[in-house]
Parts: sequence; structure tokens; C-alpha cells
Amino acid sequence: MPKGLIIIRWDDKLGAIVEAKYPPELQVSDDHVMRIFTTHTLGDVTQGFLSMKIEDLNVASYYSGVLKGEIGQFCVSLILERDEDPELFEEILVEVAVNILEKFKTPGFYEIVVREYERITKTPVIEAEQRLALIFSDPLRVAILSRLTEGSVTRRELIDWLKEHKNMDVTDLNAALSPFIKTGLVRTSFVEGITDECIFLIKDVFALRAPVKELISASKKGVLNPQISAKYLQEVEKFFSTYNPSAEDISELSTLVADPDTYNIIRVLRSKPVLKSELYSSFNIPETQIKKIVNRLQEKNLIRIISDDNGQEWVCLISHILFIQFFPEYLIDIIRQKWNEGLIDQKQAIRHLELLMEGYE
Repeated sequence: MPKGLIIIRWDDKLGAIVEAKYPPELQVSDDHVMRIFTTHTLGDVTQGFLSMKIEDLNVASYYSGVLKGEIGQFCVSLILERDEDPELFEEILVEVAVNILEKFKTPGFYEIVVREYERITKTPVIEAEQRLALIFSDPLRVAILSRLTEGSVTRRELIDWLKEHKNMDVTDLNAALSPFIKTGLVRTSFVEGITDECIFLIKDVFALRAPVKELISASKKGVLNPQISAKYLQEVEKFFSTYNPSAEDISELSTLVADPDTYNIIRVLRSKPVLKSELYSSFNIPETQIKKIVNRLQEKNLIRIISDDNGQEWVCLISHILFIQFFPEYLIDIIRQKWNEGLIDQKQAIRHLELLMEGYE
């Protein structure tokens, strides 16, 4: 269990200063704060993650690089127990750090730090489904996926395209690409004759809201609680008879899946309905927080509360989100066309085809 999180900002007059920390009683000396920052910035200064041992401190840390405007430079550093492996926290820390720094100087900044720290402690390891949710819940990543379906691109070309066509600035391209790479959707590679690294889509993905097949089957076979099975099937049919798919709906559902507490509740409800009273006692979450999650799941038409013959209330999952990965066969024609029109380098086209062959299942 991490000891805490500190947000360090570089001040040209004062040096490295702590902008925020959680929990409040976390103790890190001024000397250690400075050494965390300088460990990132000495030598080859690169934006991103480092693990470090500074005397008795075990640290997983993210360095922002020099951000645009007057925001400056930051380290978002997780202070760990001595025997914890910092590398296990890299993925979630980078994700959290980018979220925190985007909200710097906004109202409720400290509450954001607290919430993101709690997210780290609950989700040290991100599930593959949650990584895909991070793509569809983030407009920047949705834009990146859209561009990559049009063919390979260099890192610089992608940054410029996002700015020119989507009016989006990229704070950390490595962080933005992380869920693509971790899920095997994207490979990066240098190509002879091109100085910049190229980005290749080798698997595509789409997301959709769907009924929970296992629960429907159990209801029809009588395996599900017979007192609620008929009502459950009626609720599923009623919802999907008027449901209209939209990108906004997928984004909202993906945001729910990306949240660790909400995701854990959804995972349980995928296997069976749960008594409302038992749901409140089944998770190590304050009851007020669970009630908020349940209300939000109802608002987004993921669950229904169904009463049995005895008046007991069951929380039932009537729909959920599925992420479907597939081989992007369409890219073969796109690569051929762009090669023939001289829009991409020959070796870049060949490398993309090689990677597609490697990733074909």
C-alpha cells in the first residue's frame, strides 16, 4: 500500500516546492523533494516515469517536462513502502499524473489529488478492459484512434494533425498512446530513412452497449432467481427496444468502466443480481459512495432495481459495454493506395504490412 502522493512544482526562485500532498500527514523532507526532482532532470531530461531509491525513500515518479504557458514543470511522485515494486505503479501513475496536471490551478484541485490517489490505491494494475475504456472515454485518444485508421503516422505528424484538425494539444504523447500499446492495438517502430518514430495500428477496436448474454441465458433457463427473471427479461427488452447507439453514450459508459469502484461493482453484477442490502456491505467503499454509483448506473441505464415477491430489492445489470478487437483488414488497401500515390514512404508501408502480418490471428 503506497504511503502517499506528492505534487512537486519547480519554482525558479525557490526550487522544488510541494504544491499538494496526500495524506496530509505524509512527511517528505525538503532535501528529498529536491532530490526527487533533480533525479528526473539531470542528464538526458525526458518527460515520463522513473523509479528511484533516495536513502530510505522508495519512489515511483512522473516528470511532466516543461509544460506550455506559465504552468512550469512538475513531478507527481508516489511514496511507497520499502518492499513495494515501483514498476507495478507506472501505468496507473502516468494516467493519474496527466489528469492531475490538467487540473492544476482549477477549483477543487486538492480534492482531485485525493481522488486520484485513491484511484491508485484501488487500481495498482489496470485490467485490459479498463485500458480500452481509457481510450473511448478520452476525446484525445478517440481522435488518435480515428487518425490511425487512416494509416501510419510519425509522432510529430500525429501531434501536428491533432492540433490542426482537432485543435488538441498533446501534453504527453507516450501517456496518450499507453493504453493502445498495452492492449496490442498499436506498435511503434523506427523506419530506415525516417528520423521520427512511426506509429502503426495493427488491431482496431469498437465499443458497443449490449445485453448481458449470460444473465439472459440464466433467466430463460430458470437458473436466475425465478421471482425476478421474468421482470428482468422485460426490463432488458424494454430498454433495448428504444435504445439509440451514440458515441456520447459509449464515452459515458467507458468513463464508468475506467473508475475502479464502479468497475468492480459492474464485474460482480455481470455474474448475478445482488440484493441491494448486500451490495452495500460487499465492498470496502463508504455506503454513501456506493449509493452514488448505484444512482449513476441507474441513470445510465446499466442497472434496474427489481423487487421479488417478498419485497426484497435486487440490483440487476440490464446492459453493459463490450470492447471488440478485430484485425484491420481495411488498412491493407489504405497502405497500398497511399504507397501508390506517394503519400507514404515505401519502407514505412512495408513495415506496416510486416507488423500487420505479425499481429494477424
